[in-house]
Amino acid sequence: SYVADISNDDSGSTIPTRIASPTGGTCAPAVAECSPLFGSPYKSGINTFGAGYARSWGQSLRVEYDAGPVVIKSISAYRELKGLDVVDQTRLPGQGVLLNDLKKQDQLSQELQLTSNTEGPLGWVAGLVYFREAIEHDANLYTTHQVDDYLVSNSYAAFANLNLELIDGLHVEAGGRVSKERRIIDRVVTPIGGGATLISGKEAFSESKFTYKLGVDYAITPTLMVYASHSTGYRPGSFASTYASPRVPEVVFGHTGSETAKNNETGVKSEWFGRRLRLNLAAFDTTYKNMQTQSTAIPYNVTATDFKFKGVEVELEARPVRGLSLFGSLGYLDAETLSGANAGKRPRLTPEIQFSVGAEYRAAISSDAEFFLNVNNVHTSTYTTDPSNVSFATQ
Repeated sequence: SYVADISNDDSGSTIPTRIASPTGGTCAPAVAECSPLFGSPYKSGINTFGAGYARSWGQSLRVEYDAGPVVIKSISAYRELKGLDVVDQTRLPGQGVLLNDLKKQDQLSQELQLTSNTEGPLGWVAGLVYFREAIEHDANLYTTHQVDDYLVSNSYAAFANLNLELIDGLHVEAGGRVSKERRIIDRVVTPIGGGATLISGKEAFSESKFTYKLGVDYAITPTLMVYASHSTGYRPGSFASTYASPRVPEVVFGHTGSETAKNNETGVKSEWFGRRLRLNLAAFDTTYKNMQTQSTAIPYNVTATDFKFKGVEVELEARPVRGLSLFGSLGYLDAETLSGANAGKRPRLTPEIQFSVGAEYRAAISSDAEFFLNVNNVHTSTYTTDPSNVSFATQ
């Protein structure tokens, strides 16, 4: 199968545009008719700077061959992206201090899969993966620095996963993946308006990781299953900063270490009363080492921090009568920062409680029309948007 797509968004930057007056200056509706500054009511830009854009296209090809005991699959994909955004860093009226941010990106991926295609208690899948990404990033910061970055990443991986049915309804699973990453950056930082180059050079680093998953699930009945799993995850390191700031010492080529995670999960999936009631429960415990997070302080470096998350999730859906569905979910999250300046504090964007409840009723009016009524309520408890948990940055 072959799939292709293209997207062209010229609607502008992420902050609404000014309106132009026929006589110049700020629009005054009481005096004269106003018009959009960028020629269209559907385009936005920052003050008098031109509207931004985002353009992308991609294609993928999937080929599958049944070779009897093994199914061979090839998945190839290519994608390009180009986007310009303009950010008003002062958020004040007038021209402000504008960040002109241009990104170009292209990526190529190839995956080869071998999947078992025989009857029996053992099923397996194995494969190879290659991924290459190139990013060109040109931006000005505080109208004083021009940053030109070119970043290339190459990823290679081999994986395998086995699923064995020991007895009727009891499955054990084991899987592993070996990953190798190499990243190279070519960075030049110059003063806007001329002057000596501040930063110029290349830097590279490589990493290799083994990750795995172990799991077991048991179908006690056709509508009641219990499961447990232990898994690990990995994300390669990142170069620490995209921008050099005149307010702090220059960040050159520092990079974070790889991000790793260990996760334990247990749960129950069940249906009751002739499948009219579905109830799912899950409990998890996840520890992150060197999680890559964006600093909220200038120059917005990527930092590596350790976190601990523990939680419980409950999902319920009932269909008491034909056409009527009642549903709800509840999540509890215990989160803690384990390292860095905010150790012992709750991480940002981690509410303790989230729940939703709702109902929907559907009834056919005719062969080609349907009536439905849907009611929902969603609640999220208080959380902070800043790592230091300051009181003025809570939602």
